[in-house]
Amino acid sequence: TEWFNPHRQYAFLRKYENELLLIAANFDESDTQVRLNIPSHAFDYFKLPTLDNAVGTELLTGDTVQFVLSPEIPATLHVPGYSGAIVKIKLYLSKAKNKITIISRIPFQDTIVIHQLIGNSPKVLSSYIR
Repeated sequence: TEWFNPHRQYAFLRKYENELLLIAANFDESDTQVRLNIPSHAFDYFKLPTLDNAVGTELLTGDTVQFVLSPEIPATLHVPGYSGAIVKIKLYLSKAKNKITIISRIPFQDTIVIHQLIGNSPKVLSSYIR
């Protein structure tokens, strides 16, 4: 497609404990906005929540990035030409009575976003600046 060329771009996920990495490589000379379809079995395998506003740190630049983390909506990510992007999302999971709370800290902005998941319905509980 125009948003992802499997001959020029490559992407994968890795998760360890409370950190999720979304890694994308661009083997084309042009910068691109890739749209990554993350399959539902990846959400099941990694026990990931669906988030309308996932916040992560792009480790190669230090920039804060926001995107949708969902099996139904592609995650959009900027990847420079002949380069890559590594986005780290910290997930602080607290399980209690079918409820999961995820706290995402937006680096360099001292902003904290708290998502709460009850069943499969995500909801932003609060966003505040320290």
